Amino acid sequence: MEKQFQEFDQVFNALSLRFESALSTTLDEVEDFSRLTFDDWQQTLSYSKDRLNAYQELLKLKKPLLDDLDMLSNKMMQLDGKKLDFSALVDHL
Repeated sequence: MEKQFQEFDQVFNALSLRFESALSTTLDEVEDFSRLTFDDWQQTLSYSKDRLNAYQELLKLKKPLLDDLDMLSNKMMQLDGKKLDFSALVDHL
């Protein structure tokens, strides 16, 4: 029974430490959040919108690039007998 109590106590202490850490982190984030000004929000939204637009433009370019690489791979296959897959290359863009 003593062993079970010790195991329970260890589990309880570990959970207590995790809870304290999570609570502390959450309180720090709330404090940081409370310091934001309207201008901070506007700058963050503007930056996010610019990044989203850039990402959408990149997606528009990805399809034609994949098509061009596939066409190149087909031509190389005709010459060399091997088909190359360039999709992994485009995924890294």
